[in-house]
Amino acid sequence: YFEIGKMGVEHALLPEKGLVLPGDVVVGADSHTDTSGALGAFAIGVGSTDLAAIMVLGEVWLKIPPTIKFIYSGKLNKWVSGKDLILYTISKIGVDGANYKVMEFSGEVIEGLSMDNRFTMCNMAIEAGAKTGIIEPDEITLEYVKSRAKRPFQIYNSDSDAHYEKIIEIDVSKIEPQVAFPHLPENAKPISKAKGIKIDQSIIGSCTNGRIEDLRIAAEILKGQQVHSEVRLIIIPAT
Repeated sequence: YFEIGKMGVEHALLPEKGLVLPGDVVVGADSHTDTSGALGAFAIGVGSTDLAAIMVLGEVWLKIPPTIKFIYSGKLNKWVSGKDLILYTISKIGVDGANYKVMEFSGEVIEGLSMDNRFTMCNMAIEAGAKTGIIEPDEITLEYVKSRAKRPFQIYNSDSDAHYEKIIEIDVSKIEPQVAFPHLPENAKPISKAKGIKIDQSIIGSCTNGRIEDLRIAAEILKGQQVHSEVRLIIIPAT
């Protein structure tokens, strides 16, 4: 239980409080529970009936999902973040491109991403139909959890000879900031394709992009500027 003023969206709050750690199995009644895969946890969303059974019995039945490995290489362009990488990825494989599969995000680009960006990528794995998204824990992960963990945890790494259903390599140097056009995430397009579109409202927040790094980026862009008189800007921190 979290008091008013000390609460937030669970997918941001639980990792911040050290309640989710590497190696955990995390089951929640929301599809974006997969966010915690960024810590190297197996995090999945289930329906209310399944969750009730888990709370009573302490057990869950799962079919082991196959895994698709995504390897990101190259140099990120300015303003391109984890959100752009996952939107671009979904635009290539579709909203059912990873149906009941694990999306494992890897490669030199992922290794250089902040935890906030990693959370964003794993959060949106469900938008490709995935059972979950996951990133192998590394020094960045450990730096994040060491001041938060209040119990032991176990790190699991992918086997060197692990079998993947598919391996997809992506060169990020070709990726611009992405815009998800209506009505599905797979309709993501480069921002250069969105010229001339009138904006009525902008929302900065949610469990996908409401963390401190997102707010700092927004502040950097808005510094010294004014919100357009015909645009409504809403900012909702995740915690």
